[in-house]
This record gives sequence, structure tokens and C-alpha cells, in this order.
Amino acid sequence: MQQMTENKPMWDVEQPTAKTFFDGRIRSNIEMTQGIKHQLEKLARENAMLRSENMDLRQRNSDLGERVQMAYRDDLTGLPNRRFLDRRMRDTCKKKSPVGGAVYSMLFIDIDDFKKINDTYGHMTGDEILKWVARFLVYNTRSQDICCRLAGDEFIVILPDTTAAYANMLIDRLRRRLEDANCFLEIPVQLSFGSASCPEDGTTVESLFSRADAEMYRDKKKPAKKTRAMPPVSALLHPSSNGDSAFV
Repeated sequence: MQQMTENKPMWDVEQPTAKTFFDGRIRSNIEMTQGIKHQLEKLARENAMLRSENMDLRQRNSDLGERVQMAYRDDLTGLPNRRFLDRRMRDTCKKKSPVGGAVYSMLFIDIDDFKKINDTYGHMTGDEILKWVARFLVYNTRSQDICCRLAGDEFIVILPDTTAAYANMLIDRLRRRLEDANCFLEIPVQLSFGSASCPEDGTTVESLFSRADAEMYRDKKKPAKKTRAMPPVSALLHPSSNGDSAFV
């Protein structure tokens, strides 16, 4: 019996040709390419979304960093403030020195007759003096030392890995440099200094603050500081030859 396929003899069935085979391969490759293209487009969209989210996170982190810095920075002088000081002091107390135990010192610094300066020349002049003292302390201490504005006219300098002997040497140097600087200031600035060192004067933040504060007030009450004449108001921060204020 003769074999039939769809009522046609086998020899009448169309046999696949090379062209038909390659056309199928081409269509398959086109479909694969289109699928890959769609996947790439999807990945590109997702990547763009991720970049956008990443930029948003970076901006948020930047804003957060600025807010944190503002929280730990004194607006007027630009120095670290009391909040930063408290945190740093507690971290410093926990730090161990190479010889064992925490070894560091601190200076307590106060501007003499600051209220009289404000009353005589005004608070704007007082602000300029505060900023000048901040710069003076930063420029005359080491890079590892931390100068902070405690409050009002009070400043603290943290001296990491520093003995009491070096702290006293630093106070002497600051006095000499302040005396030299006063030759160029229209309103001379006087500072009172106190120091405390760990572990000699205490091992807690509170004990060191108390000791340095007491030493500062003892320095402030020295007879040489009780007679201070204020320059006349006419000398108040008039422009110098280059147009700059004496405290700028």
C-alpha cells in the first residue's frame, strides 16, 4: 500500500531547504537579540533609579553631616563647642597612652575684664575679640591639640598625650606671644590661664575641669591683673592703613 501524507505521496511533501533552515535561525537570533535588548533596557532603567536613589542618599548624608557639624561647632568662633568638648573629653579619658593609662592635660582660659569690654565698646567689639582669641589659640597650639569655646569668654584646650610640665610650658609661651600680639592691638587682650593634668590632678572629666577652673581663677586674682585701664572709645577698632580692623 502506497504511503500517503495529507493525501499526498511522501515524494510530494515539501522538504526543508537550506534557505528555510537559515531563515529559522535568523528569526531565532532576532528574537533572542530583542529579548536581550529588552533586558538591557530594563537594567538601564533600574540602574538609573539606583543612581537617583544613591544621589538622594548622598545628599541626605551630606545634610546630616552638616547638621552634626553645626551641632558640635560654635557659630561665632568656629571652634568646637561644649557639646563636642564633653564628648571628646570622655573619649580621651578612656584612651590609653603607650606608657599605660590616660595621659593628657587641659587648659582653662578666660578673657580678663570681658564684661567691661562689652560695656565700654559694645557687644560687636566683644564678638571680634572672642574670634581673635579663638584664632590666637589655634595658631599657637599644636595640630593635635583641640581648642574649644566653653561658654561666653571661656575657652578650653585639650592637650592629648601631654604632661603637666608641657602644659605649663605652653602657658608661658602663650603669655609671651599674647604680650607680643598686644603691641599691635588697639584694645589689648589679657587672658587668665589654668591647667590640669591626668592622672596627677584627677582621672575624671569633672575633677580636671574643677582643678583647671580653680587654677584659672587663682591666676585672674593676681595683683598685676587688678589694675587695667581701658583704652578710650576713640581708639575702638578704627581701620588700619590697609583697611582692616585690628581684630580681623
